[in-house]
Amino acid sequence: MKISDILGEVGRERGLLVREDGALSGMISDFPVLIRSIPHGNLSAVSITVRTGPGDFAALKKAVKGVKGMKPSMLKSPGADSLQYIVPYTSFFMGRTRGTVIAAVDSLMPLTGGHFKPPPKACEVCGRPDVSDVLEKGGRPALICPGCAETIRAKQDAARMAYESTNPDYLKGIILGLVGAAAGAVVWAAVIILFKSTYLLLSAGIGVMVAFFVKKAMGRVDRAGYVIAAVLVLASIFAGEVLSYFWLIGRATGRPDLSMAYHAYMNILINNPRNLIYTVLFALTGVWIGVASLSKMESNTKREEIE
Repeated sequence: MKISDILGEVGRERGLLVREDGALSGMISDFPVLIRSIPHGNLSAVSITVRTGPGDFAALKKAVKGVKGMKPSMLKSPGADSLQYIVPYTSFFMGRTRGTVIAAVDSLMPLTGGHFKPPPKACEVCGRPDVSDVLEKGGRPALICPGCAETIRAKQDAARMAYESTNPDYLKGIILGLVGAAAGAVVWAAVIILFKSTYLLLSAGIGVMVAFFVKKAMGRVDRAGYVIAAVLVLASIFAGEVLSYFWLIGRATGRPDLSMAYHAYMNILINNPRNLIYTVLFALTGVWIGVASLSKMESNTKREEIE
């Protein structure tokens, strides 16, 4: 089961519109609501955003604390006229995610109604009272009249098509990604030389750095872009390992030899499986964090371009 399937079920059960991008929008208890899947750190989450009128956010957060299964830390206030509840999920427990999302919606909306007034029923673009649509505006749900809704949809469709028609710049992505990977390799080698150890957090940092460089250079990122970033993160960490041996052998013998460093490193990996396991684990962690970060960057860019 995919998150799009779960959101589709939630939308049909709660009378919400399932949009082309998979998000849900509509009215629940006089409050405009937008529900969508978003990147959340290095995982994913379902975001439930509610457009509100005046109210007491602190009191709502306190009330959420008393609801079983809900966490006050997941309740945010991105603006003075909206609130957001985050439901993190993983692809391994999608069946449980469906129940969690439904429970969050069913618990959050009555609490919101008890601590906030609904927003004015007027178009947020032109002010007309004949509102009929809930669209995303500035990252939150907004009440829109039919005329303005048609104009906004046309602009968003045009922006989406324009963005998706742009070609990723693979060459620039590889070149600038190599710069990030080289910097990561130097840092990785320096940590080994100075501290005689490596750290999981460092591999994650290299993943984020390489992802940033790739995204910066490529513009729009497709599947090939994720593969480029993953390969460069792996190369960065393993190159950092070899680079550390290059420096250590050169210092010990007075004769730096890259070939000797490479073979010495490979011999250690072959004869010490535990070292190999740790290196692969760290490298894969860097890849995971890097790809997740790249996905988040791409999602944010696409949303900004469309809005």
